[in-house]
This record gives sequence, structure tokens and C-alpha cells, in this order.
Amino acid sequence: MRILVTGVNGFIGSHVAEYLKANGHEVVGFSQSKPSVELDHSLIGDLREEGIADRLKTVFKKVDAIQHIAANADVCDPHPDLFQTNVSGTWELLDYARWSDASFTFSSSSAVYGNIPAPNKENGPTSPTNNYALSKLVMEKMLESYCTVFGLNGFALRYFNTYGTRDHTKGKTASIPYQFLRQAMDKKIVIYGDGKQKRDFICVKDTVRANTLAMENAKGFDVINVGSGTAVEFNDVALLAQKIAGNNAPIEHIDNPLKNGYQLYTQADMTHAREKIGFFPQVSLEEGMKWMYDYYSKPQ
Repeated sequence: MRILVTGVNGFIGSHVAEYLKANGHEVVGFSQSKPSVELDHSLIGDLREEGIADRLKTVFKKVDAIQHIAANADVCDPHPDLFQTNVSGTWELLDYARWSDASFTFSSSSAVYGNIPAPNKENGPTSPTNNYALSKLVMEKMLESYCTVFGLNGFALRYFNTYGTRDHTKGKTASIPYQFLRQAMDKKIVIYGDGKQKRDFICVKDTVRANTLAMENAKGFDVINVGSGTAVEFNDVALLAQKIAGNNAPIEHIDNPLKNGYQLYTQADMTHAREKIGFFPQVSLEEGMKWMYDYYSKPQ
């Protein structure tokens, strides 16, 4: 297949592109800077630009599938750029998908659930608590509309908290397992609040598999959770980081500066993912964090 991957220079996008390329697909990438992974062809640009769809049609011609992973993921960003990137950019890509007759796999987020009691089901309520989460829900509805009106085939994947190597490329939005592990390696772990908040953490190796299975099984429209199905306390993640780093790094609790729009407990109901695309997470949190530790212990 000929596959377009957006955000190919980012954390998840680079892993998806690398996996697809290694498995014999022709991979073309779109990103804001020169890709760090091997591709068949790439285009540097910005989803906020006008006429991105026409540019993609001219440069890449038609593709068989689109993996749309690029996004502004800053939950604290109130600037219009967030909606221009996430919403307007997705609209352009959907136009390109329609022209190409390509399937569309879109990276949504568990943030759309907000603080709805977990475990969260795809057909249950949503309650975005920040603009990032709201933009993701709007993007889901846009994809559903294109699938309904124009016969596009596409899945929205609601990622839970993905972690793994190259997590550092996300900056301040990097995962908690990554942040605590790096802090443990630097001898001090800082936790917002009492540390009893819980997240469903999934290794990027599993996320890549979910993206591939969704692409291979895309028919009509659907929403699919991509998580581990297990929620882990931040305090336990910190203890695991200590263990893996091999030291007794002190743990400090500080006041949470992100009280507004903050999710206290996320956990995916993975029933639909198993039934719809045959996805089962395979990497435990400890295995995934050990993999990260080995990676970040070496000079970058």
C-alpha cells in the first residue's frame, strides 16, 4: 500500500512510519521539519497553511491510506493555532482522502472523555475539559461526516496515555512514564498532587499495532479505544521508575498547576478494540519503561 503519514517527525508518527516501511509499504510523510526516519518520499509543510490538500494532490498524487497523527497536543494552549492545526488541517486532509479514495486512520484522544467515570467505552458519554480535547472530538465528528456523506472508510483511535522511545520530542506534553523515568535518572521525581490520580498507559509499540490493524480493517466509520485496559496510580509509576533506574530517587509532591481541565482517572474499555480490529495490548508498563530506560541510557 502507498500510505501518507502526517506528523512523521513526531513521537508516534515516526514509529508508525518506521513500522509500515519495515513491513513493505510505500510510506510518504508530511511534517514541519525534515523527517528523522527513512521514507520513500516526504513533504515539509504546516497543516495551518491554506491549500494543503491541493499541495498534497500535486506532490504525492493518490495514496491508498492516510495515517493522520499530526496535531497540536498542548492541553493548555488557548490560541487559535490549536484549532487551525487540528480542525482546519484535518478538513484539508479529509478532502485529500476523498480525492484519493483513501482510508483514513485518525489519532484521537482519551481526553475526549474528560472526567466521565472510567472505564470509558466508545459508545458512552464524552466531556472534553480543555480545547485540545474539544478539537479532537470535533475532528472525530468531521471524519464521521465524511464517511457518512462521501463513503469514506475511517477509524478514529482514542489513544490513552502513550509512552515510549522518542517521547522527548513531545516536550512538556511527554508521558508520565517518560517524565518520571527521566527524573529518576536525574535523581528526583516530582508528582503533581497526592499522586493518586490514575492513567491508562500504553506502549507506543502497541499503539503502532493498533494503527496498522485499524488501517487494514477500515470499513465505514468507527471509534476505537487504544489503551492497555488497566489504570495505574502515578505513585506506582514513580516507584517503578525508581526500580528501573536502579536508585532511590526522592519523590516530591507539589501543588498541581493544572487543576482546571485535568483528568483524574482514565481507563479504556478494550472490548470493542478486540472485537472490531483484533487488537490486544502486549507490552506491560514495566517492560515498556525498561525499553525506554535502555534507550535513554545511551547518548542521544
